[in-house]
Amino acid sequence: HSLKPHVWRRLHGVILPQAPALPVKDIGKIAPPGTGLLNDVKDTDEPEPRWLRMLREALRGNDREAIVLRIDALLDSSAPGFQPGGLGNLFAAYARRSLLVCNDNKVRLSVGTACAYVISTAKRLGGLVGPDDLLDWGSVEWTALYEEALVDAENEKGRRRKLVRTLRDFQRYLGLDHGVEKIDEAEVFGSADGLVSVDANIISHDEFSRIRERFTQDVANEIHPDLATIAWLTFTLAYRCGLRRMEALKLELADVLIEAPAELLVRPTTSRRLKTKSSTRKIPLYALLDAEELGRLRGWLEKRREMERAHPYSVFLFSLPQLNYFFVPQDTMFKLLHRVMREVTGDSTLRFHHLRHTFATRTFIALMSSNAVNQKSLVAALPGFTSVLENASEFRKRLYGNTRMTRRDIWAISSLLGHSGPDISVQHYVHLFDLALADQLSQPEIAPSTSVVIAASGKSAAQAYRHRNECGLQNWIASMWR
Repeated sequence: HSLKPHVWRRLHGVILPQAPALPVKDIGKIAPPGTGLLNDVKDTDEPEPRWLRMLREALRGNDREAIVLRIDALLDSSAPGFQPGGLGNLFAAYARRSLLVCNDNKVRLSVGTACAYVISTAKRLGGLVGPDDLLDWGSVEWTALYEEALVDAENEKGRRRKLVRTLRDFQRYLGLDHGVEKIDEAEVFGSADGLVSVDANIISHDEFSRIRERFTQDVANEIHPDLATIAWLTFTLAYRCGLRRMEALKLELADVLIEAPAELLVRPTTSRRLKTKSSTRKIPLYALLDAEELGRLRGWLEKRREMERAHPYSVFLFSLPQLNYFFVPQDTMFKLLHRVMREVTGDSTLRFHHLRHTFATRTFIALMSSNAVNQKSLVAALPGFTSVLENASEFRKRLYGNTRMTRRDIWAISSLLGHSGPDISVQHYVHLFDLALADQLSQPEIAPSTSVVIAASGKSAAQAYRHRNECGLQNWIASMWR
């Protein structure tokens, strides 16, 4: 998918007051319930929070009344996770409603389907959030969470479409029972047939640099200086390494292997459940971070280790004992990041997850441009990425250890993102294939000759040659379509 039109305009210096939204008429009712998510109810060997295990146990069987009684017992127990505001409490209450109340189609779900909806939602959303009270979230936070859950979902046998149904139903529950702020369902979930739009937005490298400057200048004077440092590092790791929200926030001290060659371990822990097995990965910091960024990360790591030696408090890298933050709450961190990102770029639609899109797209364009036919045209098409394009060969050498071309670039990007294969990466994260195609089609043996273009244009040869000499043949062709 190519970038949204308003993103192209922003990258070229034209700021729109607001990105266009999909028509309201595209918002459909919840589709009839399906059974494609029933496998989620089965036990798994993957690490899960205790509250999810307890919820699974309560949802066993086909006796609707017995299941509701077990859910009520959980809600009254105040067990870990099931106290008011806990994740277990939220999803148990959702399970109760799903079993007792009809959906938008005036249908009461079967026991199996209702349980599948609840467990599927709990698995995909519960692993992406921390202990925050989610009912305090606004539409921005819920939109980002749903998009992150949907983008990385496998598309086998219509699983994405069924997940859309599930999340629609969960969002309906949040609005009816808890008064949670409405989201733009057409933008997040797509049309009624389950087609999901791709949130194709990125920031330029120049915007990245300006945003970071804000954290070291203005923002550092507004908040605790250590929190500003954590924001700088979180933002940098997301842009440079493509980390997901909780992958970044819940990094542990032991995950950072700072000595050369510096690497970052992304792995499941008791406090962080990864989305898929392929999400477990080793990220080459030595290839993705520059010397200044590695130095800042090393400095913060040493500071945190010193804190723990003096007064043991938390295993997390981004912990602030002086503020009683076992790890920085995502509500605190992402509201800060979103505010600064939007103030600097002028794009009110930007979210933290777009940094993951940026990483995939920027890495692709850097690897592709190291062997581009016409790199000058890429520089013109991507203002703000000049330094990325100019250092493309050096980046390839750091990543691969050589500058030889390979057909496995997309596989490398997929591996860095933590995807099982390139299909999800290509469909949802890499947004500049149109530029790569144009570059390849401009090769002399493929591109049409000047005489063919002139004949097709209906313009005079003199006009064509004047444009070619002044701004290039491609720019002249483009001007005829404006």
